[in-house]
Amino acid sequence: MTDSFAKIILNKIKEEMEIPYNSIIYLLFGFYLISLSLFLYINKNNPNNDLSCVYGLFLIIFAMPLLILNKPSIFQLKRNCLTFIMGIVIEIIGIILCLIPKLITYTSPILLGVILFFGNIALLSKIFLEETKNDPITIEIKLIYSIIYIIGIIIGANNMFKAGLNLNIVILIYSVPFFYLTYRCINYKELKKYTYHNNTNFLLNDIHLETESILALILGVFAIVSGIIMVYFNIISINGLVSIMLLIISIQSFNGITPVGILDRTIWLYSLGFICLILATISCLIPNIITTSLTYLVGFLNICCIFQVVDLSRMLINHYNKVPSFKLTLPVMGMICNILENIIVIIFGVFLINQTLISLPIMGILLIIMGIDILVMIFLNEKNKSKRRVKYF
Repeated sequence: MTDSFAKIILNKIKEEMEIPYNSIIYLLFGFYLISLSLFLYINKNNPNNDLSCVYGLFLIIFAMPLLILNKPSIFQLKRNCLTFIMGIVIEIIGIILCLIPKLITYTSPILLGVILFFGNIALLSKIFLEETKNDPITIEIKLIYSIIYIIGIIIGANNMFKAGLNLNIVILIYSVPFFYLTYRCINYKELKKYTYHNNTNFLLNDIHLETESILALILGVFAIVSGIIMVYFNIISINGLVSIMLLIISIQSFNGITPVGILDRTIWLYSLGFICLILATISCLIPNIITTSLTYLVGFLNICCIFQVVDLSRMLINHYNKVPSFKLTLPVMGMICNILENIIVIIFGVFLINQTLISLPIMGILLIIMGIDILVMIFLNEKNKSKRRVKYF
């Protein structure tokens, strides 16, 4: 007897889904570009809009393909230390634009223009300098990337020289290749093993960090940069904080990481990721529409990390009940660091709900501690791995 249609759908919803990270990043790009195009169209008669947060979130999304390691490489860039450092720098610039927009309102479009213009020229020249294999897939992908780079050069030139180009149409066209690449990656059946290469030049060495460590690093960099801004500038854009946090929650959801713990990557979790992405975009593009509601939502999600604190504390207690003497092993140190991180995340959630309870400098110091704590966890996690997992597309 065959199952009903409803039962088949429910079973599919419960199944774990493995969507390639390349597809997720392409989808992030495409969705954000369409949202940005609509925003520019609706607000084309209001030139006084502050677009710093918009550009900042764009740069943060732009930096992620430079950080997350996959095959085939996004933007046709090799995965080495130089590329990784470029991604970190671009992410930091994006965070600064989001959190202190009024300080660099004038320079933000020019800065984005410079990155897009010269960056895409370099990437486009790289395509023509490389030898093209007689592989239809390779030729097709390179053609799509060429279109992306050319449009990126046009947008960058417009921002640099203030040419007055109708960007909402250009950006809408710019989004189309990313959606095609999303579809292409999902339907590309061949699995490609990622191989590491050692180079005499340190900057050209491959990066060996796992995807989970990269995602943690993105959160750690955000915590340190925002903490420094809070401490030394004593100002912060709550809307910028909420936009970045929603984006981070969205990306973590695609990896199965939630405020209540690690879950299977089912359609429900992907739905949460896309909902957070939509809310991050709305918060960034139209900051005054539901700022208070989104702030409370992010605060509540951060407070939900109390479940992780309880679970980790129980695991730690059970561990020491089984061993006769106190030993500070790498897993134990990792659990302690994870508990500390989640406690600060909870405090940060309380801060978002009521900014009068905790002063900016104190919250900034706590975030800096959290960022350093995450870096320590990444080091412990990578050191504790006895076998390197094989990378697949």
